[in-house]
Amino acid sequence: MLAGAFASQKMTPFIMAPRKDNLLFLNQLIEAGEISLSWLAYPLAEAAEAVRHIAEGHAQGKTVITMFSEEK
Repeated sequence: MLAGAFASQKMTPFIMAPRKDNLLFLNQLIEAGEISLSWLAYPLAEAAEAVRHIAEGHAQGKTVITMFSEEK
């Protein structure tokens, strides 16, 4: 929602309940190379850069701001 203040696109929140058969079908498409995932992750410390990336129209997929380290 924060990016909505800076981007030209209108963002509307929605709730979705994923269905197992749909997820399995998507997984098959990904594994077959028929669709690809496009996302870019920024650490929380670089949130301003992430918003700038979106606002300048460079985002080609999802832009994610991570709040936790993946290291254990």
